[in-house]
Formats: sequence, structure tokens, C-alpha cells
Amino acid sequence: MGLADDLVSDFSDDEELNSELITGSKGGSLNGGPSLHDLVNRQDLLAIDSVSGLSQVKPEVEKAIHKIGELIDKPVDKVLERDFLSKCNEILDKIMDEVVIFHTFVRIHYHSVFPELEALITDPVQYCQVVKIIGYTLSKSSKLEEELRQYLPQDKVLVVSMSASLQAQKNTQSLQEKEMQVIEEACDVVQTFVQNRQSILGYVISRVQVFAPNVTALVGPSVASQLIAVHGVLGLSHTPSCNIPSLGSKSGDPGYLYHCDLVQQVYPDFRKQALRIVAGKVILAARVDVTAGEDYSGSFGLKWRNEVTEKLEKIQAPPENGPTKALPIPIDQPSKKRGGRRIRKLKKQFEMSELRKAQNKMEFGTQEESTIDAFGEEIGLGLASKNSQLGKIRSIGSVGTNQAKMSKSMLARLKNKQGELNNLSEELVFNNPEVLEQKRSLEKSQK
Repeated sequence: MGLADDLVSDFSDDEELNSELITGSKGGSLNGGPSLHDLVNRQDLLAIDSVSGLSQVKPEVEKAIHKIGELIDKPVDKVLERDFLSKCNEILDKIMDEVVIFHTFVRIHYHSVFPELEALITDPVQYCQVVKIIGYTLSKSSKLEEELRQYLPQDKVLVVSMSASLQAQKNTQSLQEKEMQVIEEACDVVQTFVQNRQSILGYVISRVQVFAPNVTALVGPSVASQLIAVHGVLGLSHTPSCNIPSLGSKSGDPGYLYHCDLVQQVYPDFRKQALRIVAGKVILAARVDVTAGEDYSGSFGLKWRNEVTEKLEKIQAPPENGPTKALPIPIDQPSKKRGGRRIRKLKKQFEMSELRKAQNKMEFGTQEESTIDAFGEEIGLGLASKNSQLGKIRSIGSVGTNQAKMSKSMLARLKNKQGELNNLSEELVFNNPEVLEQKRSLEKSQK
């Protein structure tokens, strides 16, 4: 579907305008010449007489500007201006569509003169303004910095000026004067569209405050006018809040509400959540506007805007750094052991002997005796040395319960091994005649 077909579908309620657009789509343009879409693919600029005559939205813009001049000083008539306000919003969208088409035309044909400019300036309006100022004399760009500062920031002006000076030193393809005039005319059309769009937008902003004061106070006049243009205030009040973010979305682009300042001021990770919050408040504001009558203060919209702002700030706030909590007091309780005769007997095997207890004790005021163990380390004897001098060392002997013991299974294995050794020795004796003879002689001597 072409741009002319889109215009026909958008203005289905205006029969006179539809007939003009249908005639233009069949003939290629409103003047019977090449269509606006053919302008982008046109290679021969000398065959184009007038670029502005190819614009399909220009007649609508002129009619809208004329009617705005008649209505701007009159009292607001809601019945008369409601439909016209919707058409103004549609015209605003169509103006930006044609601005993109004219920008593409200028960018394609001006690429041979200054190819780096399209990478330095991506905004369509600013690009056309810079092309209009610089023209095809890139060497004089440094003298045009004052004019460029009217449309570009200082850093962009310096970058464009330096890039143009470097590009002028290269052997680039230049345009003829007639071709440059066609490009400059397209830039003039874009600037005219921007001025007309500002006039229409000013009218929409002044009137939407009357039709929906609370919605305007909540999301701003520009977004409010776009939402009202789709459904009207009454239809907007009956729309589910989940459908509000999708209003105005085209081919994956976000809708009107996404461009609201409440949504744009939050981080991208929280914008989907902000859309749901703002959409719910928009429905409430629209219902208040339907029943408010002549109240244009928008107090509810301002109240809900403050609530949404505070809620979004809390959502984006980082978590609070609370004080460091001390670790809980550990539960230092002895673990419960299983009791009984077997456990008591096991404990006695590992208890300290009386000799070790005496060695660990010292007499106050006397020097302790020591000895050297097998590893060359000095070991104190404590009271054990005194008891040994008095002949009491035997009385401190070790307790039988903590002596080294072998299990019954170990004793059985040792006994079996001993029996096997005895059998082996007997076999060796009987198999060796010399040993057997010595054994017999020994037995005779003993008898």
C-alpha cells in the first residue's frame, strides 16, 4: 500500500479530500506528473521541474492552516472542533512521513558531494537544514559556522566543518547548478513542513486542554491529543488499559504512550512497567474528563501524575544499605552421647593413666627433673620423678583398663598363624634326614 492509499484510508470521512487523493494516486501525483514515491528512485534531477508540487499532503496542510487561523481566536466549540482536532493529528503524522521521503531524496543525491554528512547528522530535519546552508561549496563551510550554530550544537558544528574541509580537498563528484537547485527546493519543502507542523501542533495543544484537561495534565498535550484522535475522550474512557500502550504502534514501533515524558524519563529496563502504570491512570483521567463538565483545572491528572512519578522513583531506587547484623550467639552445648556399660568401658581404655597424671603435676618452689627421650627431646617428669625417688613409682603403675589390648578376632588369627608355623616346621624336619637324625639322637641322650 502506497502513501496515497494510506491517505485515502485515513480520511475516509472527508469525501472531497478523498476524491482529490484518489485522482492523485491514479495519475501518479496531484499534478499528473511523477508520484512522490518515484522521486526517491529518480536519477535524472534535470527532468524534475518542481519538487514541492509532488507533495501529497501539502493541500491538506494549507487547508488546515487556513482553518486554524479562523478558529484560533474564537471560543472553543467542542462539537465543531472535535473532528477537526482528529484530522490535525492525522496531518501531523503524514507531514513526518513526507519529511522522511524528502530527506531520503536529498540524502541519496547529495551523497556524491558530502558522503560523510549522513553519518554525522541522522536527524532528517537537521540534515536538510545543513545541506541548504552548505550547498556544494564545501570549502566555504568554515565561514558558515554562525549559520550552522542556529540548528546544531557547537560540537556538531566543529565536526561538520572539519569534515567538509577535508572532503573539499578530495576529488569528489560535483552537482550541476540546476541539480543543486532541485535539492535545495526539497530542503525548503522540509523546512516549510516543519513550520506548518509547529503551527498545527500549537493549535492541538491549545485545544486538547479543553477536551481532556486531566489526560493532558497526566501525559502532556502532544500524547493526549494523539490518544484522543484515535478514540475520542468517550471512547478512551471505555478502552481497557492493556490496549492503551499499543495505540499508534506501526510495524513494531512503540505507540503514542511510549513517547510520554513519564515513560521516557525512566531507565529502559523499567519502561514496560511504567507503561502499565501510566496506562491505568490514563483511563481514570479520561473517565473523569467525561463526567467533569466545565471543570478544566485538571486537578486529578496532576494528582495522579505526582503519584506515578513517586511510584516510578521507588521502583528505580537502589536497595537500601541496612546496618550489618551481628551473627547469632552460637549454641555451645555438649553433644549427647549414648551411655551404657559398653561406652563406659570404651572410655576407660582411653583415659589418662596415674603415671601421666603425676607427670603433669609440679611441686611449687622446686626444680622439675627432666629426661631425654629417644628422639632427643627433653621431657619433664613432674611429680613422677619424686615418686620414683621415694620408691612409689610401682604404686602409680598403669591401670589395667587402659593397657594395650587385642581383639578376639586378632587373637584367633594369631593363633591360626602360630599353628600353621608349627606344622610347617614339622614338615621341614621330617623331610630333612639330617635334621631328623639329630632330633632322634637328642631324644636318646635325654632318656
